[in-house]
Amino acid sequence: MAELNFGKQLRLLNSADYQSVFDAVKYKAFTKEVMLLAAESGFDTPRLGIIISRKVSKRAVDRNRIKRQIREHFRLKQHELPAMDVIALVKPPAKGADNAFLQQQLNYLWRKLNKNVQKEVKTPHN
Repeated sequence: MAELNFGKQLRLLNSADYQSVFDAVKYKAFTKEVMLLAAESGFDTPRLGIIISRKVSKRAVDRNRIKRQIREHFRLKQHELPAMDVIALVKPPAKGADNAFLQQQLNYLWRKLNKNVQKEVKTPHN
């Protein structure tokens, strides 16, 4: 059985990691609540970074709940994802979303991101 952890090798750890994604964004997928930005990386596994500001919610408990949902969803889907660095940018409408709705939105976003990557692989640019 595949290992479903969320160790350090699956995280963007410092500002240089985040900046490299922002500088080389190749794929985007977004809803009203969350935007995924992805860039190719030199790693053989996908890596995740989460950005959620106090504009989303002033309460840390709300921001942490959303981060937990994103991390857990990524942990379960990591083997279906391409080996890329992904940043999940959370927008203010996510505050009012319950956990089930966030999971539904994340399912949609990961599918859309995978679809964009697969389309790129099938029709490479010259």
